[in-house]
Amino acid sequence: MKNNIKTIHLFLGLMAGLLILAASCSEGDLITDELEFEGTLGNCANISANTFVFYKLDATKSKALFLNFTGTNFTLIPDTKKLTSTDVVTLNETTNLLTYREFNSPITASSYFCSNIPPKENTATLEYVSTSGTAEISYDFLRTEANDSIFRRTILLKDITLTGEGVAYRKEVLALGEQEVAKTFTP
Repeated sequence: MKNNIKTIHLFLGLMAGLLILAASCSEGDLITDELEFEGTLGNCANISANTFVFYKLDATKSKALFLNFTGTNFTLIPDTKKLTSTDVVTLNETTNLLTYREFNSPITASSYFCSNIPPKENTATLEYVSTSGTAEISYDFLRTEANDSIFRRTILLKDITLTGEGVAYRKEVLALGEQEVAKTFTP
């Protein structure tokens, strides 16, 4: 009987030790919903050579999720000879970035994202930056209007990881957004 009690105590002690060890090996808190909000997809092109920015703001204009990358083969307007096309941008920590920011005051998208120097009155109070993942930018032909071909641009973020302030955000698929774009053609 005493041996059974000692065995149970030993077992319980080992289990408690494993629980403490498992809790201390955390990769940081995982956030799950801050980056998922409704907003309209916007874009800026060629702030500098072959640099593109796609962004989404929340309704208060104090949260933003934006993709900033350089691409020599990427264009904002799709090829009208193709009904569908997809470009893939590999995210990293230096040149092809997905960033989430919260601001101390509402921002104006065109002056914040589409200028070389963002306005100084808007201070980021929280920031997460990509460490891995991909952004798939696809175009699907929708219709023809007068002399325009209308396409739907969709940006899906896949297998992304963003980190900041001891927090990691991981998501298999996150929609940055979609928008209609027109390319004029001459008949």
